[in-house]
Amino acid sequence: LHFQGLFRNFGDTFLPVYKPHVERLVADTAHDTHDYSQRVGAEIIAGLVRGSKNWPYEKVTAMWEWLCPVLRTALNNMTVETVEDWGTCFATMSQDRDPRQFHPLFELLMEDPLRGVGGSFNDA
Repeated sequence: LHFQGLFRNFGDTFLPVYKPHVERLVADTAHDTHDYSQRVGAEIIAGLVRGSKNWPYEKVTAMWEWLCPVLRTALNNMTVETVEDWGTCFATMSQDRDPRQFHPLFELLMEDPLRGVGGSFNDA
């Protein structure tokens, strides 16, 4: 992953540059572009989490504080076309990693699925 190397080698230096783009990509619900936007957003997020493996605790905590609302938006905007991309994202970011480092992600995934807006739960 290109983004994993970027965040591994340079830490969170480029994160402020990528944040608005990731937020825009994940929030995209336009019928003709959402699948591409979601795929790119998922790839950047997976690379970010993989690349943050050796970051200091404070930086990892700040990353998760920003990333959890972004992932919540992604889960709410998930469609049939993007569910595989997000599944790959979650699998890639947690592959061969200590599950204790993913406490914020697990808390997010265990939230009440009916509380969100949009997504497959409310569209059904």
